Amino acid sequence: MNSKVFKSLIFYIIGVMSLYVSVLMSQYFKYKGDFVYAMPLIFPIVFAFVFFSISVLFIMDRKYPWFFRTGIMSLVSGITLFIFGMISFQFKVNSIIWAGSLGISVLFILLAIVRLIIQRGLTAYKRQKNQ
Repeated sequence: MNSKVFKSLIFYIIGVMSLYVSVLMSQYFKYKGDFVYAMPLIFPIVFAFVFFSISVLFIMDRKYPWFFRTGIMSLVSGITLFIFGMISFQFKVNSIIWAGSLGISVLFILLAIVRLIIQRGLTAYKRQKNQ
């Protein structure tokens, strides 16, 4: 296995584990409408975004355009958070976790589409592969 893929997989798994840390913490920190109570629940989700983005950067080289790389980062984060939001909804987790995950995932997917349209997504990828 390529070392880039291995490092990317490690960071992706750490990101998924940090998402589930927020689910476990939601059982102990009950959300009472105050943002201060939500901070321990939100921080693992924010760190998951970072880990997902780093995992994409390990696979994609610097030769790809910046908007293309950030578009793929947003797409990976959005799809993962959408799946996580649906799973956490089925497990009856606090609404701040599943609703926040679903809302942010939709925004990330829309941002990914905009970024990939700006960069002409697939043509930028093919152009870089042919060089």
